[in-house]
Amino acid sequence: MGGAAAFWDIAMVAAPAPVGRPQTYDLRAAEGPKRFLVKLTVSGITVSDDGLAWTGANGPDSVVFANIAAIHLGAGLIGQATLDTCRIEFADGGGLVTADWGANGLPDDKQLPIYRAFVRDLHARLAAQPSGAIRFTAGFPQWRYNVLCGAAVCLGLMWVAALVVMLFLAPGLEGLGIVIAGAFLLFPVAKLVLNAAPRDYTPDDLPEALLS
Repeated sequence: MGGAAAFWDIAMVAAPAPVGRPQTYDLRAAEGPKRFLVKLTVSGITVSDDGLAWTGANGPDSVVFANIAAIHLGAGLIGQATLDTCRIEFADGGGLVTADWGANGLPDDKQLPIYRAFVRDLHARLAAQPSGAIRFTAGFPQWRYNVLCGAAVCLGLMWVAALVVMLFLAPGLEGLGIVIAGAFLLFPVAKLVLNAAPRDYTPDDLPEALLS
């Protein structure tokens, strides 16, 4: 019985993981190590159990999971809209940056569910891989997060000052409109402060706040 159990344990360990069907996502992406995007050269990313494939400025390209060094999930504000981003860094210094944007590089509600599905699929396949050297990080760099918090505090104080003015110096609909407009502008900044704290995560425990 013990021998049979030992054999079963070995078989279970040696058995290959189930192979999933490759899935292509209609996402735009920028190639290269640049963190400041210049041009979206990729349209469509395929995720398989081995890695990623896409067609970029120089034709078909791909990367296996073993050659991915880091994945970073982030977010930013463009006007009143939140842009969720996924930066994939390769061991050779290259990379891909994709997001829930359209062809013009601006947030696109139609792309958001596609982006979410891509991020979840990618991380699910990575979670099924043997533990590797990929680092998973989320949020802003610490210095940028500190700047964001400082700006949020300043905006909050300005909103409080506007509220005091409305209550005591300029009561009426005009003052109320200013306060409401200020709150409308402050809300996405406050949301970003809560979501953008720098942190590490694991592929089986995604930072849901960054999949807005």
